[in-house]
Amino acid sequence: MDAREAILAAIRQKAADKAAAIVQEAEDARTKALAEIEEKAAAKRAAVRSDAQAEAAVLLTNGRILSELDAKKETLIRVQAEADRIYQAAASKICGMADDKYRTFMRELVVKNAEDGDAVMVAAPDKKRLDAAWLADAAKRAGKRLTLCRETHDGQGGVLLVGGVYDKDLRIEELVAAARRETEPAVMAMLFNRSTEPQDKPKKSAGKGKK
Repeated sequence: MDAREAILAAIRQKAADKAAAIVQEAEDARTKALAEIEEKAAAKRAAVRSDAQAEAAVLLTNGRILSELDAKKETLIRVQAEADRIYQAAASKICGMADDKYRTFMRELVVKNAEDGDAVMVAAPDKKRLDAAWLADAAKRAGKRLTLCRETHDGQGGVLLVGGVYDKDLRIEELVAAARRETEPAVMAMLFNRSTEPQDKPKKSAGKGKK
């Protein structure tokens, strides 16, 4: 090989080496770029996943809170309805007293609360048992002049004491309402605690063993 060919061969070898180096550098750069892209993508996915998990946790917590609030609201509605039934039952029980006990109960209320000259208005259902004779007895015991109204009120029972200055409401529903204002917090607390107590699981009956 002459000098000229040796030089050309060297140049070709140099060019080949340079080309190989350039290809390797490009490949390394490509590998590095892909790695960086993958790293950023993984970080992004992790961030999105973390955000999604956090959001899911928030939604789950909020859902649990809402569920608990709904449950408490439903419990409160049930308790309120039960309280309504209790006080209504109390009113019905008073109205359903035997006539003699009811007349005594109402007479004592009139004697304690009536003013001299009051007119006594009874409920329509009580017109027979709270009659003129009953009122005469009450007036005598109270030592006051009382008259029986021709009109009746539209309550469940009890009386209205109609006075010259002011009236007194002794209707059964008003008496129960007054009692409710005093006792409802305790009644509601008792009912609410009872309604939220865990129910005992029914015990399994013991079966007979095999012989």
